[in-house]
Amino acid sequence: MTTLHPAVEQALALVDFKRYDQARALLSQHLVEDPGDTRAWIELGYCHLKMQQPEQALEAADEALKIAPEDFYVLILRAKALTSGPNSSWRAAEPVLREAVRADPQHWYGYTMLADAVCRMSMVRYFQANGSRKPEPHEVDLVYREAADLASEALRLGPEEVYAHEIAHQIATFSGDIARADQLERAILRLDPTHTEALAAQTRRAAEAPGVKAPAPPTSTPPGLPPHRTPPSCSAVSTRPRTACCAACGGLLCSASASPGRGWTCSPSRARCSGSCRCHSASACGTSCR
Repeated sequence: MTTLHPAVEQALALVDFKRYDQARALLSQHLVEDPGDTRAWIELGYCHLKMQQPEQALEAADEALKIAPEDFYVLILRAKALTSGPNSSWRAAEPVLREAVRADPQHWYGYTMLADAVCRMSMVRYFQANGSRKPEPHEVDLVYREAADLASEALRLGPEEVYAHEIAHQIATFSGDIARADQLERAILRLDPTHTEALAAQTRRAAEAPGVKAPAPPTSTPPGLPPHRTPPSCSAVSTRPRTACCAACGGLLCSASASPGRGWTCSPSRARCSGSCRCHSASACGTSCR
């Protein structure tokens, strides 16, 4: 198990209290003295992301890649930085996520984010070639097949991960597979009974069922899961060493004492939090694990 530098541990404690600016300053100071600390660069990158600074997060990821060019978690950080902010680019993130899947072919999170990227870019390429025309029924499989296969692999590796189900649902919705979308909404609600978007989608389906008069969802609620899913992260993808974060929190850095792949990791079967780390909603773990 890799031992964290005390400065990194202190920064993680500050992250727990959402004091990202102080954590960033502490990590930056530590990296002046030890620029080879990959974990510190990762945590610095996530501090920048929490502070809505994707360009600085990308710089941190690039510094970490100089040290560990095939590190799964560094690659995920870079992909997150590329897909954040007003200048987000899923086109640029797609090859990075393919590298991440190659780096750790057994991690559900890489397949999930890559499925999202491939789905988006497949649509872009189709519309660039065909204008605004929607895919014909016989073209749908060709457009969405790779994304659907990646999402299926993510679900196989992370059967209790809400984010993986959300992306699979997004792809099913885009491809017009209503039965699959309905199945995934029900699966999401089994994992997170309070999932707002899945509840709204199921309410809408009930209202549209023949002979059934169910109350329509509020007009402010999207009629189904939104096309843009934000990959979850768990408090700068880390929690205090006294507890482990639930697998639903993105399955990334689940302890402050070691990074995944080097120490503690979340088991997919442990989809709910234990100890003092509580996920109020599996779909919102980016802000609720502390």
